[in-house]
Amino acid sequence: MRAYELSLATGEAGQFAAWHGGPHDGSSIYVQQIDGNGRLSGKPARVSDGQRLAYEPDLIFGEGQLIVAWYEKTPDTGQLSARMAGLDLHGRLLWTTPLTDQSLQTRNPVIRRIGKDVHVAWLQQSTTARESEATIWYRRFSLEGVPETPPRRIGRASWDTWNLNAAVHGKHFIITYDAAQNTAAHELHMLDVTADDVRHHLLSVDDGQPSLYPDLQINAAGQAALTWFDKRDGNEEIYLIVAPLELLGTNSMPAPRRITNDKSASIGAYAAWNGATLGLAWSDSPYGSREIFVEIFDSTGRSFGPRRAISASRGQASIPAIRPSASGFLVAWNDYTADKGDAHGTDTSSVAEFKWVPASGRPATAGASVPRRTASDTRSAPPFARPAP
Repeated sequence: MRAYELSLATGEAGQFAAWHGGPHDGSSIYVQQIDGNGRLSGKPARVSDGQRLAYEPDLIFGEGQLIVAWYEKTPDTGQLSARMAGLDLHGRLLWTTPLTDQSLQTRNPVIRRIGKDVHVAWLQQSTTARESEATIWYRRFSLEGVPETPPRRIGRASWDTWNLNAAVHGKHFIITYDAAQNTAAHELHMLDVTADDVRHHLLSVDDGQPSLYPDLQINAAGQAALTWFDKRDGNEEIYLIVAPLELLGTNSMPAPRRITNDKSASIGAYAAWNGATLGLAWSDSPYGSREIFVEIFDSTGRSFGPRRAISASRGQASIPAIRPSASGFLVAWNDYTADKGDAHGTDTSSVAEFKWVPASGRPATAGASVPRRTASDTRSAPPFARPAP
């Protein structure tokens, strides 16, 4: 078993992880339960059929089920197709559906639930060729995977926009991404999608330095946490803005706070709220090998204490996922080794790891802090993977 690009779903129904990978050279989507000690439980359930290479799952809860979105690549033609499926909590497949016409080039879907509906966004291109324009599309489905609206174009991206991230506030489905649209380099963008409208906001300054991979999370009080990595100060560093959602993209938006201050490339920051407490996780390599770091903040963005490494990687720790869990946060990532220094290089191993972090930021108890190895050995790479710094 090998694992990449982990996604987490946590809640009253339990804790689950999804990843792409598998036991051989192919790449399928897997989902597995995580117990209260942060260890995988039972057997992984394969979601995709294995006929094509499947990548980058996004996992959420439905009603008494799990819903996962991903995209697939047909090896012979390079055709990309985004899909979604529902599973019961025991891993049995309930339904599966493409997000749109399968003849189109669609990738990197994100999904969120609002009430009885699943809201989906994805990237779409006319071809896989470099420089072909990417657009962002949206559709609403029922919890049973039945389309409720036709596909709707909601925005423009760049051919090298690799990821979308999503959040929900009330009935608003909010998409964040990076793109070079009327700016000198990639900057941060936000699409606020409702049933009747789409509002676009530019979230970063057009300064000629790339701002990349934004993640936006919003708590029940409407406090937003926006994080990303940026070269604005000459090196790839993690930045954070904590502010009311309505201030984002306005002249009243606070200045970003720089979180990291070292010579290494600080990348892949993701955030999660647990009530009024914010957890921030990212990948960094100040000591040589790449590790996962976590820092905890209050609802105003004030740190509860210094950041700390939570991994002990035998190779390199890749991009984390973080979700609220009990009185803290569950963090997942993959440790990898590769001949060429790339997470998807040849003769690579990649294993899934998990760790629970208390909301206080203090070290976790021994039972909850043991990473669990689940996967290794791969030779398949996502077609749109950004090279590792």
